[in-house]
Amino acid sequence: MPYLAHFALTAQPFGLTPNTEQYFPTANNSHILQSLQYAARERGGILKVSGDVGTGKTMLCRLLLRGLMDDPRTAGGVAYLNAPQADGEWLLAALCMEYGLDAKGNRAELMHRLNAFLLDAHADGRTCVVVVDEAQALGAEGLETIRLLSNLETEQAKLLQIVLFGQPELDALLERPDLRQINQRIVFAFQTQPLSEAEVGAYVQHRLHCVRVPGVAFPAFTPAALDLLARASGGVPRVVNILADKALLIAYGAGAMPATEEHVAQAMADSRSICRAVPVTAPGGKRPWLRRLLWGTVGLEAAALVVILALNPDLPARAWTLMQDLTAQDQPAATDSSAAETTAPAAAATVTATATGTTPSAGTAAPAAAPPTAVSAPAPVEPAVPPVAPASVPPQAHAAPAEVLDAVAAEAETGARPAAPQPQPQPQAPETAAAPAAAPSPGTAADAPERLPATSPRPLAKPVPPADPAPAEPAGAPGPAPPADITRLATSDAGENSVARMTEDGRWTWE
Repeated sequence: MPYLAHFALTAQPFGLTPNTEQYFPTANNSHILQSLQYAARERGGILKVSGDVGTGKTMLCRLLLRGLMDDPRTAGGVAYLNAPQADGEWLLAALCMEYGLDAKGNRAELMHRLNAFLLDAHADGRTCVVVVDEAQALGAEGLETIRLLSNLETEQAKLLQIVLFGQPELDALLERPDLRQINQRIVFAFQTQPLSEAEVGAYVQHRLHCVRVPGVAFPAFTPAALDLLARASGGVPRVVNILADKALLIAYGAGAMPATEEHVAQAMADSRSICRAVPVTAPGGKRPWLRRLLWGTVGLEAAALVVILALNPDLPARAWTLMQDLTAQDQPAATDSSAAETTAPAAAATVTATATGTTPSAGTAAPAAAPPTAVSAPAPVEPAVPPVAPASVPPQAHAAPAEVLDAVAAEAETGARPAAPQPQPQPQAPETAAAPAAAPSPGTAADAPERLPATSPRPLAKPVPPADPAPAEPAGAPGPAPPADITRLATSDAGENSVARMTEDGRWTWE
């Protein structure tokens, strides 16, 4: 590789061909390898190792073969079948060739030769082991032939130990009901696992150390690059090798040392089909290449804004005017009621009471647009005591409009004149029933109106919201002359501007 001298390497560190000299032992792989070596020597039966592609099955297979060939108990009895065919006769012929036997003849003849060879090896104290890689390619017929080979045994032990290495498809194949017999003869089943993120960094450093020039200690990858390798590869050793090899080549082409996160990102873009889609982030959580792109975009936008302002100097003023116009359109228009809200004259009588639905007495003109108001009916009380306002509705101190004063005067006049007929409700407010007006209690003034006759209180109508105040009269305009009763009612010892108010207990007082 062209980058070997650049990074002070003596051989390719991330080759795809499994190299047992660069084996990185993990906890999972070490456990599987030790278990396979023990079970194969002890004639345990059929063993199975399955796992996803690139997780190290072939590496374990070659390590197992090397260990078995170096062991005197299995030397000369180890057979290796790679990428077998889904044909039982082919499998028997290939096995005979591995043991140096004649591979010609039908299935029965081939099985007879194998049985004779295995018996001789057992008599010599040797254990025969057959290792099948990519066992998922055997199919149903090949697996059935494996089951027949496992039947070759003596009264004490099996004559042939079988180890199957395969992808997850092998597990799915063995789950078929017609293959349940061979599935029951599997004594040990192991599963290879991907590397953890911490193991990926150690794996890369181990592979580099195996081929590094002695005395060289500078790193080949930055910590951020190793972190991105771990996340993008998902811990699969084969994907780690592919991405690391491409990242070193890209860094060598750029004259960089060590390989950075940006070089790994370029390797990921070139191997998009085999790596995970993970965000490319730097150690500080930033993306250098993306940050440069963003700053360039911001600079172009700022330059364009300066040019626009230079060509249109009045643009900010026009924008501000447009914003003010839009804001003015969004504000609600002032209502007639808010414009008509004025303070009643100081000389007007302010009362808080229930208004009746009766019309004013003769000679008093009440505005037709203002309907009578009503509040909730109080509990019955003694005839001499005015009705008390409910506790849930606090008394309201509104300036009494002219129609309310007329209603009070009419009620007072009605009490002074017995057997006066009750007028009908106003036609413009049919939903509000007539309610009696609260009679004022005797005050401190000598000329206070007489007490109303003792009559049963009439039920009040359902309360309605107070009507909008009458439009304000222009300054200086003469108003309607109050009736005599109103003048007498609003006159007390306190002076001409006294005001009659109703207290919370329903009594009238002078102020």
